[in-house]
Amino acid sequence: MKIVGNVEICNRLLPSLNISGRGRSQWSSLAIGKQAGTEAELYILHQSAQNKLGTKYKVKKNIEQVFTRFVNEGKATIRFKNPPHDICIKCDSLQLKCFLRTLKLGLEEKISPKALMLSNITTTSKLPSIPKTKLEVLSKAAYPILEGFPRTLQILRINHAEQKKFDNKILRLQNLKLLDLSHNELTHLPEELGSLPSLECLHLSHNKLSETPIHDTKWNWISSYNLTRSLQVLDLSNNELCLLPKQISKLKKLSILKIERNKLTELPPGLGNLTHLRLFYSPELVPRSLVLYLDHAHYCVCGSACFETFARKYVPLQLKNIANTVILSQEGNTIVPGNAYFCSYKCANTH
Repeated sequence: MKIVGNVEICNRLLPSLNISGRGRSQWSSLAIGKQAGTEAELYILHQSAQNKLGTKYKVKKNIEQVFTRFVNEGKATIRFKNPPHDICIKCDSLQLKCFLRTLKLGLEEKISPKALMLSNITTTSKLPSIPKTKLEVLSKAAYPILEGFPRTLQILRINHAEQKKFDNKILRLQNLKLLDLSHNELTHLPEELGSLPSLECLHLSHNKLSETPIHDTKWNWISSYNLTRSLQVLDLSNNELCLLPKQISKLKKLSILKIERNKLTELPPGLGNLTHLRLFYSPELVPRSLVLYLDHAHYCVCGSACFETFARKYVPLQLKNIANTVILSQEGNTIVPGNAYFCSYKCANTH
């Protein structure tokens, strides 16, 4: 059984000598098995580009503890007694679970010795190349039509590639965190985009999204389960949009929304419910008079902006709900009057 990933060897004795015991994380392989022979010991063999001969760690009665708290994130640590080393592993979570399972079965002698032979793992074995995590495609000619995209990508930029249709091969990139499709000719995205579990940044500026009606179901990708919990940056600038899709109000983690250089006449009413959102506007993007107008706006408890017409009343505010510590005098009260604005009498009566 062999896995490949980032491995860090920590020597637990060195800190007692005022020397850092942490090594540098290296792209390495870890193999578990026995050398040929009926009485052979079970070992873990660690190999890297700097240590091609490898280092063997005896397993039987030599493992003090295995830390698996973050195994679902692809992280685990094996603590050896002699030498006093901690092997810190970071790799694919599924492979790591299989490796640890094999280790357990080997220790319990519940697996065939032939299945644990190291004979096929030589000291000259070439390590697989470090997985690619970033790719930029900056023209139509450079687009990887046949070879596709490496499954390990975390950042993908496809710009000026004249893409008129979303490439569904992108949906296979389950580690993707940033997707930049700016400067293309896309009119919509598929609802399946929500299958990406870790997407945090999505850049769609300089496309043709305005050709899709704002109430069309082709905007439903925005409100998919994963994106509502992961997306933090959304760039819809330079798309000639007259309205924003109402589904944006479901992006709970959204902190940056770029919508400059469109033809917007209003914003979705639920935008104010996005507590992490920061809208940036300046005289370079909108008229200075509008900047002052926005700065003096009040906001209803429903999230809608209140400009010239609004209702206002005092409501009881429990200080313990908004502060960790409240210091009062002997006769103090933790409930104080709060100033609230409402966009309509209906909101005022509801809240």
